Amino acid sequence: MTIEQLITLLAGIGTVVSAGVAFWAVLQMKKQRELSYLPDLVISRMFFDGCRCQDAESYFANGWTPSPFLKIEGDEEFVFYLPLRNVGLGTAKNISVAWSFPIEEIVCKLNDLGQKNLPLTHFSFDDGKITIQSESLGNQGLNSWFNQQKSSLEYLLPVTVKSEPVKLEFPILFTQLCSYLFFFHEKNNDPNSMQNFPVIRAHFEYYDIGGELHKTDFDINVLLRHAEGDGRIVSGELEATKLSQRST
Repeated sequence: MTIEQLITLLAGIGTVVSAGVAFWAVLQMKKQRELSYLPDLVISRMFFDGCRCQDAESYFANGWTPSPFLKIEGDEEFVFYLPLRNVGLGTAKNISVAWSFPIEEIVCKLNDLGQKNLPLTHFSFDDGKITIQSESLGNQGLNSWFNQQKSSLEYLLPVTVKSEPVKLEFPILFTQLCSYLFFFHEKNNDPNSMQNFPVIRAHFEYYDIGGELHKTDFDINVLLRHAEGDGRIVSGELEATKLSQRST
């Protein structure tokens, strides 16, 4: 092979490599452009205050509301929600939310704590409902879990279009069970147990404007900051952690 032929061969190889690099760059730019116009859901941290609902039979902090400085105009009393935003540049539509948390595990924990503090108190979970039998607390039933496991939204605009968050209603059964845990932990007078509260998961499924399905999971942790009156008055925060986001 002559020097001229070698130079021609190397020049050809260089042209192919350059074309390949340019093509890869175009694909990456296309991918980034597509991603930039996808919806991206986030749940903001929410601080809450809890107290006994007016005229409620229970004397625990069974009514949670956003802390006063976080309330949005038009909020209903004792309707607790999480602020949901779309920080992507594309609209999310046909949004479904499925809630899950270890109810049976919490009931067992409540019964263990109840035996230490109120011996004649028993919690049971059957057919989607939790019932309480107690000489001290009275016999009562909590809200049915079947009616709270799922919710939906028609659409969620990007924050560049609508900065105000959508109110994502939070399962009241979870707040009720946490309120009982607050009470029993206060009774135990164990500061270490104040951080050992259950985690609730929110599973989102939604579509972008191109019709592609997206799935996102959040774990939401309860952090108790203050409690008084045997847990009848509490304050704390809910912190959401995004676990995954995938498209199908």
